[in-house]
Amino acid sequence: MTGDQETGATAGPAPCDALLSTGDIVHLRPATAQDRVELLALHESLSPESLYLRFLSVGSQSARVYVDTLARPPTSGHLALVAVFQGRIVGVAGYERATDPDEAEIAMVVGDALHGRGIGTLFLEHLAHAARVKGLRRLVATVLWENRRMLEVFACSGMRHSRTLKDGVVDVVIPLTVEEALLQAVDERERQAQVRSLERVLRPRTVAVVGASRRRGTVGRAVVHNLVTEDFAGAVYPVNPHADAVGGLPAYPSVRDLPRQVDLAVLAVPAHDVAQVMRECGEQAVHGVVVLASGFADTGTPGEAAQQQLVGLARAAGMRLIGPNCLGLLNTDPQVRLNATFAPTSPPPGAVAMLSQSGGLGIALLERAATLSLGVSSFVSIGNRADVSPNDLLLWWEQDVHTRLVVLYLESFGNPRKFARIARRLSRTKPIVAMKGGRSSAGSRAARSHTAAAATPAVVVDALFRQAGVIAVESLGELFDVVTVLAHTRVPGGSRLAVVGNAGGPGILAADAAAAAGLQVPELSAAAQQRLRALLPPGAAVANPVDTVAVATAEQFAAAVATAAADTAVDAVLAVLTPVPMTSMDELRAETLREAGRAGKPVLMSTLGQSAAVTVATAPGSAVPSFATPEAAVRALGRVAAYGARQRRPVGDIPALPDVDTAAVRLLATDFLARHPTGGWLGGSETTRFVAGYGIPTVPTERVSSADDAVTAATRLGPTGDVRPRRRVHRPARRPRLQPVAPDRPRRRGHGQHRARRPAPARLPRRAAGRRRRP
Repeated sequence: MTGDQETGATAGPAPCDALLSTGDIVHLRPATAQDRVELLALHESLSPESLYLRFLSVGSQSARVYVDTLARPPTSGHLALVAVFQGRIVGVAGYERATDPDEAEIAMVVGDALHGRGIGTLFLEHLAHAARVKGLRRLVATVLWENRRMLEVFACSGMRHSRTLKDGVVDVVIPLTVEEALLQAVDERERQAQVRSLERVLRPRTVAVVGASRRRGTVGRAVVHNLVTEDFAGAVYPVNPHADAVGGLPAYPSVRDLPRQVDLAVLAVPAHDVAQVMRECGEQAVHGVVVLASGFADTGTPGEAAQQQLVGLARAAGMRLIGPNCLGLLNTDPQVRLNATFAPTSPPPGAVAMLSQSGGLGIALLERAATLSLGVSSFVSIGNRADVSPNDLLLWWEQDVHTRLVVLYLESFGNPRKFARIARRLSRTKPIVAMKGGRSSAGSRAARSHTAAAATPAVVVDALFRQAGVIAVESLGELFDVVTVLAHTRVPGGSRLAVVGNAGGPGILAADAAAAAGLQVPELSAAAQQRLRALLPPGAAVANPVDTVAVATAEQFAAAVATAAADTAVDAVLAVLTPVPMTSMDELRAETLREAGRAGKPVLMSTLGQSAAVTVATAPGSAVPSFATPEAAVRALGRVAAYGARQRRPVGDIPALPDVDTAAVRLLATDFLARHPTGGWLGGSETTRFVAGYGIPTVPTERVSSADDAVTAATRLGPTGDVRPRRRVHRPARRPRLQPVAPDRPRRRGHGQHRARRPAPARLPRRAAGRRRRP
């Protein structure tokens, strides 16, 4: 599906846009009486073969009768869907409830020109889901044996089905159960469709810059400059009605005047001109559009309608839309070399893919990546994410051979469930490091005015990232700490850390930070400790943390790092380098780098006194992240180690939950959303009913409005949650206990005598008669 819409087995009969196997966009919606003329035209355009396979005749009478049944309003036993492609109906499908109340018969037809693009499969997925929601258990179909295309639709759908052949007719029965094979088939179709739809956006052969200016310092001029200086592998066409040339390239008055079809158009025009330019792009079959201008949903309600207009124009023309209110995109693949941004800094090629919902933060990401020598495979700024979303790009990066690590800065989620499903699968092979902006109330308010981001509670974001296997960070500094570790070291095989330093204090700080980061600092093996004693000067601590003492030479320090890395009791090493007068810091770094390159485990450095928070120390065959503080190094390594631990856990299977009452939960959610169209938090009783529908036990609760009611409810519920009223049991008053007199107190009686403890005063009743307690 385009944007953040759900696909296939989870989509309902409501109107939606879907991607075909070719990457084109088709609109699916219920059929209406107004569609009758177009539906008749569709059937009249069918070839004689298609008519025969569908109606067992080549005449038009059967088609007319069928069209009349489709034009009826949808009911619980009837549904018809149409597929609209480039403004016209190209297919229709529906089901009718059979005599058996548990099953319905389906039928569909697709125009001859669009066979093989996946429309039939989309029809089947959507009809099956709609029938499942209505309580149906089976779909049935009668297909001629010659109709191989229709039989192939059933075979490739991922739905378990049975076939019975008799007299040249195949009876097909499809149980409406959601199985793992179906979900995998839907995911695979979605992945292929998304990749194809973004192919000519992220790997274009031709780019037009509409609004290209000759004036330096303008956005349009900056985009042209970046395309030219980065040596874009395709053709660049500046569009400016008032110039003959821009940046040394011939300029054209409008998109209609371009000499060839354009894959990607970058719109650097004011917001009020964007819609008209997009219409021109649609007429010229442009495949993708990047809208840089702000002034749409980021401005609130007035701009939301304008943004929806852009989405409608893009979907109608089959274009993918990035933005609006964005920085642009780049792809460093040597076969593409695309920099369609107005960022002042271009990062080196590499394996890190970046997504930023904020254009300004996107510039900071690119500049910091260049500073840290983090090679970037591609970068996309999505702004208001009106169409192309993080979910779409995760699917792209999943198949991109140039991407090994994904970095996300998000301010909102379009479809959290879909994000979790895709990210969980992607993070198994490529780490995802994400930072969510707008976690506080003030941040959420700023995000809404920045990129029209909807607020998401921080606890929900944390749970979502944890469930999806995403490495979540809380600051921009921590983001680059973690990315630097992932980009320049391997993921540790466990959480055991060895700390090697030439001073005691920093090693202690590192050990304390390790405990907070979920890492262990175990004692080194006896063999490793014995070797360290032989290597290091007297007085060195060799258990872990290892303190080589300040007089250790650079060679001795590096040997200690190598010894710790070789110990089977640890999974990673942190070398903490403190400036001391006895040893040159440059020599310490050089020798440590040399040994780190030979180690088979991750080695990090903390160089106290370095100016940058994190750098990458390099030597032939070695690149080691170096942090200004040991705490930052340990915190980043802890994030990476936790990711590695998750990678080593078995994937598991989706359990069958027969006690889940999905219908009751769906009814509750539908009723709540009908009363709260923009969403909201469920009340106490609604929450209890919601989780109970999924078989989750809850403690009995009662809502009260006063202290007296609370006392009564607590008495009725009881301490164990038993709702049965509890009978009071009369117990006789206890006799006063005897206590020995304290020996240091003056004795008023003889030695060894006891006195009775003064009985406690009687407790007052809970509420005095005639007097009301305040709640």
